Amino acid sequence: MKRNERLALLTSQRALQAAVQARDYAAVRRWLASGGDAKALWQGERWEDTYPMVLAVEGNDLETVHLLAEAGMPLYHNALMAQKRYGAVEPLTMAALWRPGCHEAVMAALDLGAAIHSTTQDHMPVLRLTELHERELDASSDALFQRILDAGVVDVDAPWDDSLRILHIICMGNNRYVPELIRLSRDVNTPDASALRLTPLRTAVTSGSDLAVGALLARGADPSTAVSTDKTLLDLALHMKKFRREKNLSGQVDRIVTMLETGRALPEFTSLA
Repeated sequence: MKRNERLALLTSQRALQAAVQARDYAAVRRWLASGGDAKALWQGERWEDTYPMVLAVEGNDLETVHLLAEAGMPLYHNALMAQKRYGAVEPLTMAALWRPGCHEAVMAALDLGAAIHSTTQDHMPVLRLTELHERELDASSDALFQRILDAGVVDVDAPWDDSLRILHIICMGNNRYVPELIRLSRDVNTPDASALRLTPLRTAVTSGSDLAVGALLARGADPSTAVSTDKTLLDLALHMKKFRREKNLSGQVDRIVTMLETGRALPEFTSLA
């Protein structure tokens, strides 16, 4: 693209961005009607430049989401800055923007064709949910989680990066979605590819996730796997109990210790197998 062509496109795109930020629906419609190219890669690279679909979704602006999507604007982060950072922009789904305040816009984007899952590690909607505290879950998070399950596209055993699986990241969470996702794993004992050989169970223990530990044990995770030549997972949990008291505010480390001592999930976790 020639410099003058890019500048003209950038000027046009910033006009649309301003209209979206102002929720000026008439101006958005005029921009589209005048031949504005909603499908073009977003060119802005200043800190204040934001892809309009991101603005619409984060602002929970359903009308603008529909206007832009129906005009052909991609429901992924189709911006030059994102392209330079990630390479391919197609996996950067708008669903990864989910939070309670923009639930309706994310669900609308999904209805319009946004992907429910991504292969890019920081754009996986499912991990937006597993990182929540139990007290933060509500009907909106339940609705997104059920939609993810119904889609059947999340492979928890797939790589998250060069060493970890998605399952390892899931096991860092500690809410009711975590056990349901662990249930999808075909092998809960496979370690990561690093020199540390981290198993999902070790990840759950170090994260203080009693829900993940219980679910993994119920699925057959091996609690005897050594942490090092002279330390076990139980040793690790006891160390956390003594020195990481902030991880035990609700007694979760106490429950982890009990489960590792017996090698079995507590009764309340046995239904998670």
